[in-house]
Amino acid sequence: MSDTTFHARPVRRGTDLRGFVLRYGVLVLLAVTLLVVAVAMPNFLDPSNVELMLRGIAISALMFLGLTWVVAAGKIDVSFMDCAALTTMVCATVVAGGHGWLAGSAAGLATGAVLGTVNGLLVGYTGLPPLITTIATGSIARSIGWILGAGASVPLSGAGGFVHDFLGLRLGVVPVVMLATLAVYVLAWIVQERLTFGRYLYALERNERAVVEAGLPAKGLLLRLFIFSGLCASLAGILLTANLNSGQPALGASYFLDGLTAVLLGAIVVKVGKANVIGTMTAVIFLAVLVSVGAMLGWQNYIREIIKGMALLVGIIAIFALKRRDRHGRTH
Repeated sequence: MSDTTFHARPVRRGTDLRGFVLRYGVLVLLAVTLLVVAVAMPNFLDPSNVELMLRGIAISALMFLGLTWVVAAGKIDVSFMDCAALTTMVCATVVAGGHGWLAGSAAGLATGAVLGTVNGLLVGYTGLPPLITTIATGSIARSIGWILGAGASVPLSGAGGFVHDFLGLRLGVVPVVMLATLAVYVLAWIVQERLTFGRYLYALERNERAVVEAGLPAKGLLLRLFIFSGLCASLAGILLTANLNSGQPALGASYFLDGLTAVLLGAIVVKVGKANVIGTMTAVIFLAVLVSVGAMLGWQNYIREIIKGMALLVGIIAIFALKRRDRHGRTH
C-alpha cells in the first residue's frame, strides 16, 4: 500500500504541471514576449504606438466576442467580418447623407441584428450547416456593401460626432474604448462562468441532442448567440467607421484570419479545448503585438499572415488532440 501511495504522487504532480502549462502556457508566453519586445525594442512602448495598438485590440476584441460564444456552442460564424464591413458602409452612408452619427450607429446595429437573426434562424431552426450558411449570408452582406458604395468606399471627410469623440478619449496612453472593452469582457466572463447560460453554452457543444431532449431551449439559444455575434461585429464596424473615417466594403478580409485565430488559439487558454472570452482576449493581444513588432521590423504582410496561419493551426491541432483524448478517456 505504501508503494502505491509513493508512486501516485509524482504522477499527480506531473499531471498538475501539465495542466498548468495547458491552461496558462499561452498567457505566460504572451507575458514573456511582451517583456522581451519591450526590452529589445524600446520604441514598442512609445505612447503613440501603445495607444494605437490598444485601440486596435479593443475593436478586434469586440468583433470577436460574439464569435467566441458561437464557436463555444459547437457552431461557426464566418460572416462576422462581412457584417462589420457592411456596417461600416451602412453607417457611413447614413452619416454622409446628413443624418448624424446616432442614426448611423442605430442603422449599423440594426444591420448586425438582422444578419445575426437570419443566421440564427437558418442554423438554429432549420438545421442548415453553419459553415455553408454563414459563407452564403456573408457573401450577400459583402455584396450589399459594394452596392451601397457603387463599387467604392464611402468617405467621411471632416465628419465629427460622438463616436469620433469617444475613440479620442483616453486615460494617459490607454484609450477609453479599451477600458470599455475590458469591462464588457469582464461582464461576459461573469455570464459565461457564473450563470446557467455558460452551462447551456458548453452543453450545446458537447451534445446538442441531449440539450434538446432535456427540454432546454437549444434553438432559441442558438438564435440569440448568432444575433449577439452580429451585434458585436456591427458595434466594431461602427467604431471602425469613425476610426477610418469612411465605410470600407473590403474591410472584412483583413479580419477573417484574425478572428478565427483569436477564438481557436484562445481555446487552449484557461478552459482548455473550449472557446472562452479570456482566451480570445489573450489571443487578440498576441496578434496585435505580432502586427506591431512586424511593422517595426519591416516584415512584409505575407510573413505576418504565415505566422497567423501557423498560430491558427496550433489552436486547431491542440483542440482536436484534446477532444480526441477526452473521447478516448470516456470510452475507457
